[in-house]
Amino acid sequence: MNTYRKMIADKVIKRSDVGQQIRLQDIHVKPGFNKRAHTAAYEAAQVELVEYLAGGGTVPALEVYPRDEGGVWLVEGHRRHDAFTRLAAAGQPVEWILITPFNGNDAERVARIATSNSQLQLAPIERAAVYAQLRAFNWSVEDIAKRVGKTAEHVRSLLQLCDADTDVQELVKAGEVSATVAVQHVRKHGERAGEVLEQKLTQAKAEGKAKVTGSADAPDFAKALQHPALAGMPGLDKLTPQALAELWAKLPAGLPKGALFVGAVALAQDETH
Repeated sequence: MNTYRKMIADKVIKRSDVGQQIRLQDIHVKPGFNKRAHTAAYEAAQVELVEYLAGGGTVPALEVYPRDEGGVWLVEGHRRHDAFTRLAAAGQPVEWILITPFNGNDAERVARIATSNSQLQLAPIERAAVYAQLRAFNWSVEDIAKRVGKTAEHVRSLLQLCDADTDVQELVKAGEVSATVAVQHVRKHGERAGEVLEQKLTQAKAEGKAKVTGSADAPDFAKALQHPALAGMPGLDKLTPQALAELWAKLPAGLPKGALFVGAVALAQDETH
């Protein structure tokens, strides 16, 4: 069994005036532990952090715990570790890294990801993955909320996002739908949330917008096309939800929802003839 005491005795960890230090090569990242995605925003933040460290900047100690095979596992400080690794790869004299012991069990190590003071906040989909892992440890919504300093409703919403179908999650990852709007649609439409959101995204783009917002209130076209009142309407079989979403954006604002939908159907019929 590997312990801090053993690593100090073996000189794997050294004590200094600023605290305990360990060589960069002895810090290990457990596969799948860190939920942060390497997005464009992450990369931009890392470039800044690397430049800051290269200029002599200092950062807090990495939180770690003993690794049975030797060295330590990283709990908190993945961005800092990545920055140190990049500096070392660039030939900078990076060797001894300041560390501090993390005290807690496996579930508390996961929770630490969500309470990190890193300046680059976790994206909602990343935070949702952390909450889902804590749920797998049989933590209740209330337990998670208390541990990460959030409301129970916040935790409940992100767990619903984590449980949503892949098409919904991909829209959120792409920044085309906010987490809040996605969860609202999951609650209202269930498994059809992704389809409805795609329709609304089509409408939003037709209006020159880049994403679906809370104000995007187009009807559920796929469901509306099945309404008995439209049975037998000429050309109805040629219409698609996506086509109606695009035409919806061409109609004047301020009309009642029913009139707007009828207008969209009429325009669609004109374009299919």
